[in-house]
Amino acid sequence: MTGFLDSALRAFRTALGMSPELIDRPPPYQEATATDPGPWELTFLFTSDPDTLRTTRRINTRVGWRALMIITTHDIVGLMRDGLYLSQDNVQPERSFIKQCWWPTNQEWSYLRCYAVVDPKWSGHLIVQTLHLQNALQFRVSHLSEDKVAHAHVLNKKKNLVYSYDVDHPENNGNYILEDTPMEGLWPWPRREPGAHAEDDGKRGKE
Repeated sequence: MTGFLDSALRAFRTALGMSPELIDRPPPYQEATATDPGPWELTFLFTSDPDTLRTTRRINTRVGWRALMIITTHDIVGLMRDGLYLSQDNVQPERSFIKQCWWPTNQEWSYLRCYAVVDPKWSGHLIVQTLHLQNALQFRVSHLSEDKVAHAHVLNKKKNLVYSYDVDHPENNGNYILEDTPMEGLWPWPRREPGAHAEDDGKRGKE
């Protein structure tokens, strides 16, 4: 997965580099203070086919879609404790668009559906890539879920790794901020076990 991830990220960034308007940051959601240790940058790679992802640990780029979400936050602890959630309410509709571009990985034309997304705790971009226009037309932000995450990582402002998840190498998953704390929303790992309650997390931390 690591090699595929690297090529996927390079392809996304190459496509983004072709369009300067894609990398303009949305207006800042808050002013950072002089003592603010942030920002942190979160990168999530999604696939439209979680079943194939779980069985083969690969993303099928010939069907469906894949999406890259990159957001920045000054409250990474809050996002981990309260959960990372994304809905249509976070989309700035006037900044949404679709474009066709050359996809270097597949050596063919592809469609990019692009969103600017903002929240009181974070801001960033969501870029959905697909080979088929109908997939782009039918995509909805609500289609994203934690079981569709192939890779996720978080870097601090010095570009040091503070969180990592890779479906292909689960033994390397790590949260170096809140360690074993279960997380909710789009965070793929660690998840609370079925039947467990939030108060169990506090007990685990005291052991």
